[in-house]
Amino acid sequence: MKDFVSAERRGAPRLTLIFLLCVLCASPVNVLAPRENPARIALIAEGDLGDPGNFGADDLLGAFREKGLDSVRTNDFRDAAAEDIILAGIPSRATRLHDLESGGKISVPANPESYTIRHLHLYNKDVVVAAGSDERGLMYALLEMARRLRHLDTKKSPLSFHAIFPEATEKPEIPVRGMIQFLHSADLEREWYYDRAYWEAYLGMLARDRFNSFNLVFAHQTSYLAPPYPFLFTVEKYPQVKATGVSEADQKKNLETLQMISRMAREHGIDFIMGIWEHRAWKNGQQSMVTGLTDDILTDYSRLAMEKLLRLCPGISGIQLRVNTESGIENERQTEFYRDGVLAGMKSAGRPVLLDLRGWGALQGTVDAAVNSGLPMRLSTKYWAEFMGMPYQAAKMLPSYSYADFLRYPRPYPVFYQVWSLGSHRLLPWGGVDWMKRFAPTTHLGDGVGFETCAPLSQKGFGNPPGNWRIFVSRDREYYRWEFERYWLYYLLYGRLSYNPNCHDGVWMDELRAHFGERAAPAIFDALQAASQVLPFLVSYRLSNPNMYIWPEKQMGGLLDFYIEVKPADEARFASFEEYIARRLSGARSAKMTPETASEMLNRMAEDTERALSRAGAFLRTDENKEYAANRIDLQVLALLARYHAQKIRAGANLALFYASGDESALRTSQS
Repeated sequence: MKDFVSAERRGAPRLTLIFLLCVLCASPVNVLAPRENPARIALIAEGDLGDPGNFGADDLLGAFREKGLDSVRTNDFRDAAAEDIILAGIPSRATRLHDLESGGKISVPANPESYTIRHLHLYNKDVVVAAGSDERGLMYALLEMARRLRHLDTKKSPLSFHAIFPEATEKPEIPVRGMIQFLHSADLEREWYYDRAYWEAYLGMLARDRFNSFNLVFAHQTSYLAPPYPFLFTVEKYPQVKATGVSEADQKKNLETLQMISRMAREHGIDFIMGIWEHRAWKNGQQSMVTGLTDDILTDYSRLAMEKLLRLCPGISGIQLRVNTESGIENERQTEFYRDGVLAGMKSAGRPVLLDLRGWGALQGTVDAAVNSGLPMRLSTKYWAEFMGMPYQAAKMLPSYSYADFLRYPRPYPVFYQVWSLGSHRLLPWGGVDWMKRFAPTTHLGDGVGFETCAPLSQKGFGNPPGNWRIFVSRDREYYRWEFERYWLYYLLYGRLSYNPNCHDGVWMDELRAHFGERAAPAIFDALQAASQVLPFLVSYRLSNPNMYIWPEKQMGGLLDFYIEVKPADEARFASFEEYIARRLSGARSAKMTPETASEMLNRMAEDTERALSRAGAFLRTDENKEYAANRIDLQVLALLARYHAQKIRAGANLALFYASGDESALRTSQS
């Protein structure tokens, strides 16, 4: 087999000679006519690849073009006179691949979304086979090949075609790997929500990172889009229900955009979940943006509107429902409203639609109605309050902020976990490889089927305040088109390491080298690993409120007297100040983490972050790389936050000791 890179270079003189001969002969050239020389690379797509498989194939062909390599897509070996061949397909849909699998030449795991990449010699040619168990599995295989190709350095030693695409077989660790995004602000969303280019970039990223579920939430703690139906269309039976300031043209545009997004998600191998969290404005201080939706028609209107929504938007795979009083529905009416309204509308849609029932505040009658509805369903519950805490299921947590009693038997529904990072990870970057590797297996608790996490910047525009703004005051500091691109590592690690916790580190190190250069990348990685421990640890060690409204990225904890009153989020693992001092004075032993240990850990996180940033600074300057300049400041903020709390925890322990024992030396130590 010829060297892939060196053959590319050898081809250049030959093409130059052909070009010169054409010029000398002065003969007219038809650029649409078949060329004498076939394409260097042929992608043989055998059978129906499906939309996700086609997206993967197009992405791989695009990667070849980016490298300046001539490639062609065809459906049969007879049309492939290329030097290098990729055979792609799904064995159950492709005769040749089915025969290869039956003959033991390839083996694709039976699990959904699995794939194999194999090197074979077929028809006197060396072939790279990319086979998926289904459309998504095939897409992942082709996207992985495209990823490797894009990171190929053609300046290094020549590589064979097989070496560029090494053999691999993968299957998902977690069946459902989801991302949540919130619609909060009409002014902010005008910049991206209606833009197809945004969704091509965003959904393409999710697919490459192997997310298979995307939840777009409407009406979270706001009257904006509560409920979403009148912003999209009019229900014929109730024409009086209207969204204030929304014209028929606005409705048409909004509906067409939702149809586009949900359709594109499916084309990228992603289930589109529509989160409807309020069915009318929550009465606690909210001014409704919808008129005509009175109590007497609410249930029937919601039934008809849900049915119409699902018929108009066939790309919607599921509906996520918040059902507690924050949904705008009183407890006294909850079961009747959801059973006879929303669930009945879903059943009337004429196709199976997943029901994702958020468990918090759900009455047993409502859960029973969901189970008995005949709809495919799952019950979702929070993983660690409304923050990203430690990567394990807390042994002790307030019931409404964890799995509560949803894991009891008999359990007639699958359980799904929500990692609410809304409170903790709002602005600063995160990229904890070890955190993700520890987290992924814990989602199997109670036979869990997966998780979803909140997208970075989920709180931006919360409450629908007026005005459009960017997170950087000066756009000169930006190094991206869309703000989500700043958090590429968050997405990559959550997606790839939940698909396969043993994913090879080249996946993220290749990206870090592309962003920060060969020499600085290892140091940047080390800094991110150390700094990414800070917020999850702080959230777990002391959590003054399980609700998302506190902001640990900038919260100082208040006066020391109040600081020591805050208990850990997981009291089964961490000792509070009060408990620690009581045990210390009584001589009782405990395996719980003490304030001294917590302080030492935070100091170590800070030291490791600062040391790694110092190493990175030897290879990269802030004035030559905007992304490095921004991340350096962010990581320094996290290091300083760790140091601040390390000192405050130690001071708090000494103050608590003084209060309990009267030891004035402890008071002096606390003051110092």
